[in-house]
Amino acid sequence: MRVLPVLLSAFLVVSSDAFAKDVPEFLKGRVFSTDTASCGDVGEGDGLQLTREGIFGPEFSCTFLGFQTDQDPDTGRIWAVVANANCSDDSGISRPDNIALSPYIEGGEVYVQSQNEYLLSEAEILVAQKLGQEIPEKSDYAWVSNTYKICE
Repeated sequence: MRVLPVLLSAFLVVSSDAFAKDVPEFLKGRVFSTDTASCGDVGEGDGLQLTREGIFGPEFSCTFLGFQTDQDPDTGRIWAVVANANCSDDSGISRPDNIALSPYIEGGEVYVQSQNEYLLSEAEILVAQKLGQEIPEKSDYAWVSNTYKICE
């Protein structure tokens, strides 16, 4: 049953380039990964790959539809890029997301924060506080939100 999601992810990678506008320079021609040991291989492991097309992993994809850049007008430094994305997994459900990409190219990293995951994490904290439970160190919902390291 994994064949259909993988084929769908492959289709989205090929077809998404026609839709994504204003791709930031730090993504052009580069691949970043949450697990550099599996760079370039989205079919194995739990790692996710970040490219100009989106974020992809086994049975998961977030296809970028467009970008907006928050850039310092005086220095040209990019503080963040917000990517509008359509995400889906093997459940067959697609959902929109806004994904903040904060590049630290000197260190070969991009910090990624999914708006959906941020909101779920905040809800998780509020529920824990309300129930008098310990606040989780890392959200159960954080998957896309991570530090992505450049693949060499």
